[in-house]
Amino acid sequence: EDYTKAEDGVLVITGKGAMWTEEESKENGYGRTWGGEFITKAYINEGITVIYDICMPNLSYVSYPSTLKVVGKNCFYQTQLTKVVLPEGVERIEEDAYYRIPTLEKIVLPSTLEYLGSAFWLDTHQKDDSENLVKEVVIPKSVKYVAFSTFGYRWDIKIILEEGIDTSG
Repeated sequence: EDYTKAEDGVLVITGKGAMWTEEESKENGYGRTWGGEFITKAYINEGITVIYDICMPNLSYVSYPSTLKVVGKNCFYQTQLTKVVLPEGVERIEEDAYYRIPTLEKIVLPSTLEYLGSAFWLDTHQKDDSENLVKEVVIPKSVKYVAFSTFGYRWDIKIILEEGIDTSG
């Protein structure tokens, strides 16, 4: 895979298959954040199936490919995203994928999602413990596993289970 960082704060991730993990990235000389605080937009091109560790504190926009299957652990930790709208085809969102994002207002999960780890830890969402910006989340009926602490311990979020979701397990 290739990583191309433009000078204007844009990261373009190209290639095929899974992105490097944090460890693989460091081994290949990139470090964890590929320019970190200077990146405000990330474009993940078609062909990428798994993304990890795009932890950039000023990242406010992400374009996801239709080939994406997994949003890995700590992927968008402490970024400035305002919305997460994942494409159809995503099957897994792993632990802390969207952890501590104080600007997050909207979460849209695809109908292909099967696994939802403790991905949106909204309990520590606001620095001043003010009202959470995310008001509701729809869990698609395709989901087979939802971690107990998926949305932290916020009781001010309306969780909507699609009709037909199996809640027996």
